[in-house]
Amino acid sequence: MEQIKTYVINLPKDLDRRESILKETGRYLWLDVEIVKAVYGKDKLDYTIRKKQGIIRHME
Repeated sequence: MEQIKTYVINLPKDLDRRESILKETGRYLWLDVEIVKAVYGKDKLDYTIRKKQGIIRHME
């Protein structure tokens, strides 16, 4: 049986969600599941705004 590559985008902090998705997708043997680390966009946005305002002067 040919497997279908399936990407799951998940925040590293959401462990319960990750386990739930892996349990659900595990029922389908034709899925080749790969977890991709997500980034929390609000954190990135906050960092960008603070940098532009001069609050952050160099890379943390």
